[in-house]
Amino acid sequence: MAFSIKNSAIIATLLKEKPKPIFLLGAGASVTSGIPLAGEVVSKAAKWAYARDHGKNSDDPRITRSDWYPWLEQTQSWFRKDVPLADLFPYAVENLLTPQKARKEFWVKILNPDVKPSIGYLRLAELMHLGKIDTILTTNFDECINKARNEINRPALIDYVRTPPEYVKITATPGFPVSVFLHGDVNNYSDKNVIDEVKRMDNDLVEALVPLLKDHPLIVVGYRGAEPSVMEHLLLSNAKRANQYKNGIYWCLRPGEKPEDSSDYVKALIGQVGNNFEFVEIESFDSLFDKVIWSYIEEEKVKINYDQNIPYINRPQPIFVNFDLKNAKVNEDDDLDQTLLRIRIPKYCERLNIDVPNRIDETWLDNQLLLLNLLRKGVDGKVYTTNAGLLLFSKNPQAQINSAKTIIRFSGSIDWLRKTLKDDTITDEVVEHHVFGNLWDQLNAINDALVMVNRPFRLKESESIDVTPYDPIALKEVIVNSLVHRDYELEEPNIIEVHPSMILIKNPGGLMEEVRHFFEDDGMIEEIRRGRRGIKGYRNPVLADLFYGAGAMDKRGSGLFDVVERVRQNGGRVDFEPNLANTDFTVILECRPEAVDEITRTAIPFTVITTKYSSNILEFKRLPEYVTFATTSYKTRNAMFSDYPGLFFPPFELYEKRVYSLTNLKIAYNTLRNLIDVKSIESIAIDEYLAGSEGEKRFVRLLNDSLRGHFHRVGLIVDVHKKRAYYPKSAEGERVIAYQARFKKAKRTVARPRFSANKEKIRYWEHKAFHYSVRKFGNVWGIIIEPTYVFTLNGEKDLLASARVGSLATKKMSRDYNSSVLNDLTFWLRMLASDATDHFTLRSSNTDGLGDNLVVSADFGGAKMNNFENVDTEDYEVDEEQDDSDIDTELAQLAEKQRQGIIEDIDEWDDEEV
Repeated sequence: MAFSIKNSAIIATLLKEKPKPIFLLGAGASVTSGIPLAGEVVSKAAKWAYARDHGKNSDDPRITRSDWYPWLEQTQSWFRKDVPLADLFPYAVENLLTPQKARKEFWVKILNPDVKPSIGYLRLAELMHLGKIDTILTTNFDECINKARNEINRPALIDYVRTPPEYVKITATPGFPVSVFLHGDVNNYSDKNVIDEVKRMDNDLVEALVPLLKDHPLIVVGYRGAEPSVMEHLLLSNAKRANQYKNGIYWCLRPGEKPEDSSDYVKALIGQVGNNFEFVEIESFDSLFDKVIWSYIEEEKVKINYDQNIPYINRPQPIFVNFDLKNAKVNEDDDLDQTLLRIRIPKYCERLNIDVPNRIDETWLDNQLLLLNLLRKGVDGKVYTTNAGLLLFSKNPQAQINSAKTIIRFSGSIDWLRKTLKDDTITDEVVEHHVFGNLWDQLNAINDALVMVNRPFRLKESESIDVTPYDPIALKEVIVNSLVHRDYELEEPNIIEVHPSMILIKNPGGLMEEVRHFFEDDGMIEEIRRGRRGIKGYRNPVLADLFYGAGAMDKRGSGLFDVVERVRQNGGRVDFEPNLANTDFTVILECRPEAVDEITRTAIPFTVITTKYSSNILEFKRLPEYVTFATTSYKTRNAMFSDYPGLFFPPFELYEKRVYSLTNLKIAYNTLRNLIDVKSIESIAIDEYLAGSEGEKRFVRLLNDSLRGHFHRVGLIVDVHKKRAYYPKSAEGERVIAYQARFKKAKRTVARPRFSANKEKIRYWEHKAFHYSVRKFGNVWGIIIEPTYVFTLNGEKDLLASARVGSLATKKMSRDYNSSVLNDLTFWLRMLASDATDHFTLRSSNTDGLGDNLVVSADFGGAKMNNFENVDTEDYEVDEEQDDSDIDTELAQLAEKQRQGIIEDIDEWDDEEV
């Protein structure tokens, strides 16, 4: 079914005509007045009920979604995770907001926010005063219309219809404007919210409304159309009596909302009334009533001195005692890593069943940051970044919170340290590393460090088994706890001491008082070992909430009990306790005793061969929302480059006499403007572009072009035709690159000469390389990286071009050990990401800031499966010579023939993809 969408000016036209339109307002109209939408009401109701069940105050900001949402899943049989929260509204009201007196208290609280009604409601009240609007129908319980009338003291009176005796006020020619509450009144316990009540409206109210709907246009703003009471009982059932709403139903949509995504009730209504139904696109409720309408109705709107930041109700401001909830500083654009936010926040939302829009705009993201207490609005109207926001998402939280760091200290014999850290240069018995960055970066760095001492090995018994010195899940739990539960107001850093037989983790801050009193009569570890569970207390509730949402920690209160059990089952031992002053907390994990028997070798170490399913795929974490394009007089790319030989162009596509680019063609310094008619610049949404002719194929070309630009900027040579990249030789010859290989520094030879037997002549050059390709996996776009070899005559672009070379490269790769291939992948990732640990932005152009914003994961994703092979030694970084004499001989022969011009299938090098 094809739908047309009218311009918002049609609403102003209806207000100038007779009969006057009736407005139906839904929850979306009141959002900017601080009134929650249906889904958010369900969230607030769940938090309210959880707090009552657990003896807490529902206003306590320490109660987070990761507290009440699991409780909702586990205790409420009516709850369905696969159904949007908004659709569960009547079930939530019936099951959570009990008894009815308590329900009233809940409604009164959330329907009277501390903010004034929005400018849209003020202008609506003014239009009522001018006689442009006589009747408002609302599905809401809020008092926004009444507050707006009191704010501007216009109109003189509004008649409110909340209860049956007031239905007589509903007429085609009311003496005063009328506001009809379709779902009754909370204050009089006549609200219609529960399952049976939302199926039907009051019959007398329906009878009073049908004549009006028959003779007047109906304009619907901010309403989803999902309630059977309004949609079925009022509109669908009475369509025939209302002459199929011959004066029209005008259903307003926000940008990005699509007619085809409307509720089944709305589609049924369209099917019944046909062309009498129209969709209208509006920017927002406030924009419609404050700007659009007044641009057309030939009335001068009254000037309103209005600041919505001034609280409508002077409630006492909460005093936050938790460090992570406190405001750190006035928010600035560069406080938080926007890319990291766009990666982490949607993942949190998906885990905790919060709707994530197809396009994440700043409004949605900022709203989530406020809900998650990463940002907060102050009483002065300013937005503040909280300490939690800095700790989790700042690139350098230590600039504000100096204590937010971890020291990892390896202590042991020099031989043990050299073997463990794979570093023969160590000369002291203590090696110390300081870990900075946000908490996600610190967690990654700590995990990388502890991997060095937690490699699996085979325990030789009557039946050999594979074990690790420390249980990995228990180890992760205590690491996360040390980051989340520490006291960041104390100056001391987190300390992790790694010894041959144990790991000590010490963090500033003892037990919270709500936890401490459970262990007054006995030691904590003894209580836990006896089975004490379910004890919860959070020094930093926001940090705990976000780490839970990332799947990195437990919030059932069983975390330490699980640690004790897992360590016991693994054959180790754990102790933990606060110090006597309760100023710090220490965990000591003792490894399996077999793991440290280096003399008798009773436990032979294993090499871990990790099979990663799709592990050579780097996921695009962020793509531009739009493609910009413009017409051009050029017919070929060659002609473009020929006319501008010294000019670098950002990635683009030439298609049907148009230039398409992921960069913004409207930016004045975008060099692509030399190729186009700048007056013809337009933009198209990514999803619309992909749905067009050969959309995905063309998109792949754009991404490949962007990758090629990034590869050039990190110093690689790119073979466009075969889609592979490699480093050239250095000025001195052989190129060796030092890089960070997880926890230690490593070196890799990426371009080496292959000499003749007498070492007098370079026969050819061997380059470490990789093939690259872009693919779509479901709804995710990714880059596939496949390590390979490239062979050249001169160490740069003069490729060995025989058809035989490809099979020889494949043959050489097949001889590399699995561990070597994994090291290749790690190396290329470090080079492409410039040592970023979470994500990196493609530098696809010579000039930054052109708006392409292609963000790629700095980790190969996918499931992992560990297999173990019995070996005596293990090298973390493998860069060794293989016995490739047969391959070497054949390559040397091909190189010599090519120098003599014997080979005919030599590729001409071309940097550009034509």
